[in-house]
Amino acid sequence: MAGPGGAGPTLKDPLVADARDAILDFELNRLHQTYVMIDFETFREDFRYIYRNGGIVPHSVAPLLWRNRGVQANMYVLDRAGANLIYLPHEMSISATQECIESLLQRGLGHPSVVALGFQQALSPPTSAEIATALAFESPMATRETVFAKARELSAKFPAVSEFSKVATLLQFSLGFYLPLALFDVPVMPGQMSFVRHGVDIYRRLVAPAPEGSFLPVGARLAQFTTKIAYSLLVRTSKWWKLARLFFGRRYDFEVPLALDAPYAAGTHSFHLRIVVPPGLRVVKTVELLPSDVFGENDLLRFASYDESNLYVYLRMDEIKAVLDQRDLVKQTRTAELEKLRSVPTAETLRVVKHKLMKPTPLKWFVDFLVEIREIFLRSLDHVSKVHLTVKVPLSFARGIPTLIIFLWVPAVILLITAALGRMDLNVFVAGLGVLFVVMLTIGIFAIDRRVLRGLVLAHSTMALALVVGSFILSILI
Repeated sequence: MAGPGGAGPTLKDPLVADARDAILDFELNRLHQTYVMIDFETFREDFRYIYRNGGIVPHSVAPLLWRNRGVQANMYVLDRAGANLIYLPHEMSISATQECIESLLQRGLGHPSVVALGFQQALSPPTSAEIATALAFESPMATRETVFAKARELSAKFPAVSEFSKVATLLQFSLGFYLPLALFDVPVMPGQMSFVRHGVDIYRRLVAPAPEGSFLPVGARLAQFTTKIAYSLLVRTSKWWKLARLFFGRRYDFEVPLALDAPYAAGTHSFHLRIVVPPGLRVVKTVELLPSDVFGENDLLRFASYDESNLYVYLRMDEIKAVLDQRDLVKQTRTAELEKLRSVPTAETLRVVKHKLMKPTPLKWFVDFLVEIREIFLRSLDHVSKVHLTVKVPLSFARGIPTLIIFLWVPAVILLITAALGRMDLNVFVAGLGVLFVVMLTIGIFAIDRRVLRGLVLAHSTMALALVVGSFILSILI
């Protein structure tokens, strides 16, 4: 396979061949994940792998966990001494993954149960070109789903052929992820254990994804606006609602994604998750694993522990398997309910009426409104049916922060009472404003190097200052 800049990795590339076998030979004994909250929109993931080479040949390439295809920043791979390892180019990772899938397919097609049934001619396994297209970084989702469907069909027909099951797993991950590879300085010998550290910073998007359609009818726009406002008021789980609760001294629900599929597919024996919150916030009870219909009957937090800045969760292989099995059952139930709603006859009637109404009339706007409301409802159910596993960590202000905020509001409230009693004059206003500025400066210096507190302290300071100035102006006018 040639890269865009010239000759790329070939089938005889020793690193690609090494990586192809390492994907299957390496055993992930333990996985330690540290999820660090930098601020409310920036996070850092740090993974520590304890590997064992379960093959019969040395390997210089290690497969890391599958990563999201979305844009990320500051990817790093380190060895046990903290030295940087080489992060293999994406073209080599694709070639190695493709060779691994094709090798598994060939072995599976040669399995005695497949040969004995004589289904070779009737089977339609993914071709080499289809696999390469599915693994490409910006390949169409429809192509990836088609290739995965072929692999899933093979796995369903021959459940005893483990190679087909592995192919289906690899192609399922390729729907939304890619497999990064790291190069060791010294080969890992058969039976030997090794350590790799892998991390990435996660920033917010600079440019929001473009909507699928550029034109929306008036009724559809009104439906989107109405549902957005209504959903925000009823559910109150958006970032701004969470920040508003924290602003008034209540809890901020920090939800950490619990990605268990990749560790389970890698065969990890145990998964250790540490969640770190920044200075200025602290972990409070009660931590929850969501959704409850997946974790409800499992006491998976019995080994969890925490302090003011950290939460630690430990899961064994059998617990991970039980969670994923229950997740799949819940997903099947929710998907079945979603399909029932999609097949309601009134939906087709609305579509027919919508296509007949061409002129912009109130009736067309109303029909567009109903159709869009239904689509929004189905999209929300589709999102829920995917069953995202998370750890909900309640956060509150660190001890001492509420006291500082009270100190900020004391002079503001005193000046407000003074103005209400008619005792506010210019001298009292200037003296009180000076006291307020001193308190604001003190708290500002404390919060300047704490990113999570800057905006909240600035909001409190601005509101207190506006209250004092407004009180003085009203005392003059009245």
